[in-house]
Amino acid sequence: MTFTLEPDVLLKTSPAADSSKKIYKSKLNALAKAGLAENREELKKNHKKVIAYIEALYPDDEGGRQKKRVIVYAVFYAMDAAYLQKKNWYYRYLQKIPPLRHTVTGADWVPLDKYRASQSADE
Repeated sequence: MTFTLEPDVLLKTSPAADSSKKIYKSKLNALAKAGLAENREELKKNHKKVIAYIEALYPDDEGGRQKKRVIVYAVFYAMDAAYLQKKNWYYRYLQKIPPLRHTVTGADWVPLDKYRASQSADE
């Protein structure tokens, strides 16, 4: 089984790298092979099953969270612009699996709102 991308997906400019698109397609095909979703509408309809599947795939450590986020980004890649403009189930799930540490500094991850607040307090 393979995932069917809608024609508008092929017109997207993000991600720009073909390698990222290839990774996203492989993640979407894995969801299709698992019997969860073969197209955009099934991703929308089966969001609870898809999220449960993603959650069960990897541990909740830094590496596992990164792999989970890549699958969610693949789902976003397959979605239409109207769906992405609202806070959907996949967006909410992504907010629950932020990185644990900053990849460059190694410091604990700080949510964006707290980071911005600390930056404005420093000024």
